Amino acid sequence: TFARGAGYRKLVIQVRASNTRAQTYYERLGFRPCGRLAKQVVIDDVEQILFPTEDGLTSFEPATGQVLWLHEWPAPGIARVAQPAQVAKDQILIGTGMNLGLRRITVTKNGESWSTHENWTSKEIKPYFNDFVISDHQVYGFDGPVFMSLNADDGKKTWKTRGSGKGYGTGQVLLLADQKLLLVLTEVGEIALVEANPKEFREIAKIPAISGKTWNHPVISGNILFVRNAEEAAAFELTLKSPQAPANENPEK
Repeated sequence: TFARGAGYRKLVIQVRASNTRAQTYYERLGFRPCGRLAKQVVIDDVEQILFPTEDGLTSFEPATGQVLWLHEWPAPGIARVAQPAQVAKDQILIGTGMNLGLRRITVTKNGESWSTHENWTSKEIKPYFNDFVISDHQVYGFDGPVFMSLNADDGKKTWKTRGSGKGYGTGQVLLLADQKLLLVLTEVGEIALVEANPKEFREIAKIPAISGKTWNHPVISGNILFVRNAEEAAAFELTLKSPQAPANENPEK
């Protein structure tokens, strides 16, 4: 489990309650935790937990809480809220709001030592509390009220939009990978389906879902879509596509 102590003054990583080595405190590590989400990844066959902080991105060994590596990218006073994303077996994307941008790094293991290298940093998109998603070497996400697509290989923008109608505002996005679709929950509580298309923005449909300012992340469990904000919540049953019978097979049998 991952938790922060009272007043957000401590970072506690505790995998086993009986293992005192699994508890690592902020004072000993010398950084201030400010990230919202930890990310579990495997790099070079080593399981690790990534945690964004004001200092950059820190990797922990889950069983002991030992720090494996730290990629330094100082952001004093800025909360890194977006979850980091693994884009290759040894490469990570780090998002930071407040005009810092998006950075791709490579993580290398040499014996027992770890190191990181910056591949590129782009200010085309500056993810704050809005998570981004990746599909076919493209990054889709929010830069404030602008929804956009970037090339994950070089960080260059491919398109941007404010969305249809009154726009998407500072919404959230989910990737429906098997359908190559983006599910966007807008700031005013609408649900939009957008093609994961690197060449152009193409909205397929949009419906009203909930009322009020909506910053919370949507969740899909099975065939149920859950959306919520500070005022209300809603669940939508999604129709599952039935597999088609082969052309030479009688569907009535």
